[in-house]
Amino acid sequence: MRNILLCGVWLVCLAALAWATPSTTYWTTCTMDIQAPGTTHLTTDNYFTIGKDAPGLALGVFNVGTKRGATNQNIFHLMVGKTIPGVGRLTVSGYIGNREVLKSSDGETEAHGFMVAWDRWVKEGKIMLAADYASGKNAIGGGGVGVYFFFNKDTDLLVGPVWFNDKGLNGKMKWTTQIDVNF
Repeated sequence: MRNILLCGVWLVCLAALAWATPSTTYWTTCTMDIQAPGTTHLTTDNYFTIGKDAPGLALGVFNVGTKRGATNQNIFHLMVGKTIPGVGRLTVSGYIGNREVLKSSDGETEAHGFMVAWDRWVKEGKIMLAADYASGKNAIGGGGVGVYFFFNKDTDLLVGPVWFNDKGLNGKMKWTTQIDVNF
């Protein structure tokens, strides 16, 4: 418990030094940037099923911004997911966002598309493989493949490459390291 607390304090201090808050999700639902200084960042993730063996459903919005024509991507999505024994958890989603902001590097409107994701335990509670992809030549278009390392049930590290559908917007492939800590 002490290590988790120290890790949390360390992350908060780093965010305070940067005068910003970190993004908290993988590529398909956020950028690899941090929020600008003075920006209030609220997020919630809800997961549920309908019935014991029914697929999970989620309706949400992400990348809601406050700067008109710049940060207000305002992307709505509807996801359906199902865990299949021996295969892993599969998720598919459609999305639609702000036509003024979600454009390609050529200026073409790219405000809707789909997302897919897969994850599977390699060693239950310790190592998980994950991959996801978002269509569209826009700021969220791209994907990643990575490995989660779980230090305990509340702390994990994700490592892997991320690539983009429009290199004119996001540049070349990058590597990501993401730390999640639950309190």
